[in-house]
Amino acid sequence: MKQKRYSYTVIGAVLLGAFGVMPAQAQDQVPFTMVIAQTPWYPAFESVVDHYEQETGNKVVLDVNPSPALMDKVRNSARASEGEFDLLAMNALTLPEYYFGGYVTALTDIDPEFSIEDGIINYGGSANWNPDTRTIGEGAVYGVPINGNIQLLYYRADLYEENGLQVPATWDELKSNAAALNGDGHYGMVVRGNRSFADSSYNFFPYMASYGGGFMKPDGQGGYVVTANSPETLAALDMWTGIAADVSAPDAATVSQSKMIELLATGKAAQAVMVAAAWPQLEDPNKSAVVGKMAVAPLPAGPAGPRTTLGHWMAGIAGNVPKDRQQAALAFLKWFQTREAQQVYLDAGGIPVRSDTYAENSQPDGPNRWMGAMAESDDMGVPMFVIPEGVTMVSQIELRLQQALLGEVSNARALDDLADDIAAILEEAGYPVTRLAPLS
Repeated sequence: MKQKRYSYTVIGAVLLGAFGVMPAQAQDQVPFTMVIAQTPWYPAFESVVDHYEQETGNKVVLDVNPSPALMDKVRNSARASEGEFDLLAMNALTLPEYYFGGYVTALTDIDPEFSIEDGIINYGGSANWNPDTRTIGEGAVYGVPINGNIQLLYYRADLYEENGLQVPATWDELKSNAAALNGDGHYGMVVRGNRSFADSSYNFFPYMASYGGGFMKPDGQGGYVVTANSPETLAALDMWTGIAADVSAPDAATVSQSKMIELLATGKAAQAVMVAAAWPQLEDPNKSAVVGKMAVAPLPAGPAGPRTTLGHWMAGIAGNVPKDRQQAALAFLKWFQTREAQQVYLDAGGIPVRSDTYAENSQPDGPNRWMGAMAESDDMGVPMFVIPEGVTMVSQIELRLQQALLGEVSNARALDDLADDIAAILEEAGYPVTRLAPLS
């Protein structure tokens, strides 16, 4: 896919000038460049940038990339004596690398008076970073949330009503509902099991977290206990692969996020665990055959309660760019936090990051009916990783999950092998490692 680099202000200024319309204010900041991924929520973000430029006269260049290419561009820019990119889009999965790697600077180093506005959702404290203790969730502000993406349960409300089903409170209830809906031209569920960068692992994670499992956990002494092959993680994997095998669309090991959206949008699947950012596509009559038929709910609970995967995006400012460009990027982030900007974002199909935007726009019916479930899920979000080595682990997690889905090895063996993989990565990085007894 060809990378795209747009200066929306330059394009917009030509069009506005042709019709004799000028920005509401004269430019008061130098132009800055933001590197960002081509995601389902990107068009809404582009609309917000366009609104900002028209309102302020300031210029923003968006360097838009396929998601797998984003990190390479960020790393190259961060390691240069002077960076190419001023504002960096940071996904929850890769956030530790930005912080640990020193790619971004504390926003209070640019403006000592800067703070996150009241009403901005916390997302596990991911805006804060303490470089001394190497801890996310404490210390200075290093980033601002720019997209509140988490996973929700999508389900066909019309089919639930026809079959007398209730919104599931547990994974067992979800599987039972899927069994009742499986057939008559649609699959009861669709599981995202494709092997790619954080495809299957992202889909599996809330099952695992809700069962009390995990890939690893701190030992309290600077090291980690590898929990990938804990009984809790095994129980979660049994549920996930069981749903995939018994009541889901076939060939789950090939289902990507885009394929999952397609199956829901065409009415071929009745349910899915999927990101909030997919909602606008299902309500678009040009893309969806199920407009008005879908509903969302918080994810079901396991023995440890309901959990969802933090998949939100943050924006941080590079430390190796000129001060005036840092200030220009920060001016945009200040504006983006406002209620006005968040309403523009929502109206364009984005996922807001302000709690009051949800409170003011949530509705039981209509296009914003997804917002209630999103607000209920605010405190359920769990990050997949809190150390940069997590990115390295993803490829092995994807491999072992696919082996389990395909039945190439038992679930227990897949998790034992994954525990070996994770332990090796941690040990190579210099962490003390504790292992659990094998499952198989």
